[in-house]
Amino acid sequence: MNTAKRESPVKKALLLLAIAAAVLLLLCRPRQGAEGVLRGLSLCYRSIIPSLFPFFIVTYLVMNTEVKDLLGKVFSPYLRCLGIPLPAAGSALLLGVLGGFAVGADSIGELCRQKELDPGHASLLLCAAINSGPAFVVTAVGYSMLGSSASGVLLLVSLLAASLITGALMGLFWRLPPCTPAPRQGGGTQSAPLPTLMVKAIGSAVSSTLNVCGFIVFFSLLYSLSAAALQGWPGFAAAALLEVTGACAA
Repeated sequence: MNTAKRESPVKKALLLLAIAAAVLLLLCRPRQGAEGVLRGLSLCYRSIIPSLFPFFIVTYLVMNTEVKDLLGKVFSPYLRCLGIPLPAAGSALLLGVLGGFAVGADSIGELCRQKELDPGHASLLLCAAINSGPAFVVTAVGYSMLGSSASGVLLLVSLLAASLITGALMGLFWRLPPCTPAPRQGGGTQSAPLPTLMVKAIGSAVSSTLNVCGFIVFFSLLYSLSAAALQGWPGFAAAALLEVTGACAA
């Protein structure tokens, strides 16, 4: 069945209008566009790549070995409340707490690729892993931007609490049946040889890091194009809606 015919004409018109506006802004403000791209690249190599790339490697190694069934037991009661009594899901959530939402999403995605988590419960688990990592919140935001590590710690605690509360509330409203993962072949996770694992982990980390950086550069471009028209708090609000790293810098 052709689903394209079901698309609303208003939705199509809005999409075309947004594309036309973006092209017009790029033509009218080429310098601001270039500055936005360079600013996004600067954010990537100064903070995103150093903080996320190592975590993406660790994520792949953890989620593709027996270690994923050992970590994250602290979240077992919380996950049972969500209807996800899966030990590996606790590890994915723990990696998200330590590395931030991008690492959490990568870990949960790995469970989906291994067919241990269905898309519905993966979406629910994502709602509980929307926090930023300690390295970014405490160091980059708290110490570097606000001049106070204590403020960074308070922000981190509030973000973690908000993430877990969001996941619990979504679990109440979503009302998914209990998660029943498919049985593993051979009764457990079969680890590849360490050299093979390392090659795959680094390749996966490169791909995940580039994806994150691509979004940051794109949103930095959009923010730079609109910043001239949005000053003060409207500009900060626009940055917050676009991307968290650029918003904190703004």
